[in-house]
Amino acid sequence: MAFSVQSVLLSLALVISFILLAYDLAFLDIREGAGQAKKLVVPQLGVQPTSTQLPNPAASNAATAPKTMETTIQPIQHNITALPNSADPCAKQTIDSLIGQPVKGTQVLVTGGAGFIGSTLTDRLLELGYKVRIFDNLATGSIRNVPLGKDNLEFVLGDIMNRTDVYNAMEGVDYVYHLAAMSKVVPSLKSPDMAKFCTEVNALGTWNVLESARLRKIKKVIYAASSTYYGGNELPNTETDAPDFLTPYAASKYEGEIQMKTFNDLFGVPTVSLRFFMVYGPRQPSTGAYAIVTGVFAKQAGLGEPLTVEGKGDHSRDFIHVKDITEGLIIAQQSNVTGQVINLGTGVGYSVQQVADLVSKTKST
Repeated sequence: MAFSVQSVLLSLALVISFILLAYDLAFLDIREGAGQAKKLVVPQLGVQPTSTQLPNPAASNAATAPKTMETTIQPIQHNITALPNSADPCAKQTIDSLIGQPVKGTQVLVTGGAGFIGSTLTDRLLELGYKVRIFDNLATGSIRNVPLGKDNLEFVLGDIMNRTDVYNAMEGVDYVYHLAAMSKVVPSLKSPDMAKFCTEVNALGTWNVLESARLRKIKKVIYAASSTYYGGNELPNTETDAPDFLTPYAASKYEGEIQMKTFNDLFGVPTVSLRFFMVYGPRQPSTGAYAIVTGVFAKQAGLGEPLTVEGKGDHSRDFIHVKDITEGLIIAQQSNVTGQVINLGTGVGYSVQQVADLVSKTKST
């Protein structure tokens, strides 16, 4: 498939600033389940780079080819759970993880690291021994998701729409996980202004990340793409399927894929794009424009409320646990794969009604 730089530029528009949720900064407590209470050491909100001036693009060299990470593969055991009557061959089986220990001192940046998926990824990276810097504006993420006070963790309050912020946050970074996005799918369908905003954040924000990565000579950018690329195509989906964009969000996330391919092939920034299917698990959104069906059902069940299924509930989704997503992200970072698009899903579809029935059954037991 041909990728045109012109198509990248068509999506770029005026910068619209996010409204930061300052209220969330008040919750600097240790997260639930973190053990005994202890004195909390809050990392500095921001980095102090040696220079805040962006280098002259004409004077900078393209990033060098990705270096092979020397790792010692150590098996990690974890259980993969699947819905009942699953055809998934991984259901209820234990697998050996392909994740290896990072080279000592490896620094990663996680954009959107205070969100549902980003914070889970951060936990896993810290567990493996990475040095992690979270970059988030807290527009949708929560400071309560950030394990403040942990060693090797730094939190930077910033916005991907501000390239200087992004560039400064990448100082000393080896790898970038780009998860930050505007993903209010339903509002983008009802408002042209919201559709425009979605496109600007997901396209221009991603360009800011990639251009900063080029200037900083980042070893690899791992991009959270979306299975909304497939639209109404029936499951299972393969990476070679034709696109079927049903929402402005879907189109804007694919624009990010185009940019990843462009910077990989033309501008020397190693990238890989991972298309997430329906991710569920702890910290999943359960209210508001970002709510997902599994989160809504879990909340309703917990409150003893009836589960709300829109329509017949016969539309299928490929559900994948957030911990499996984080493993896929880290494996993609540690591998030599670049310039590709890879699905992260199970290949097995379940209807919304099936999920509702499962939650109801679990609730009654």
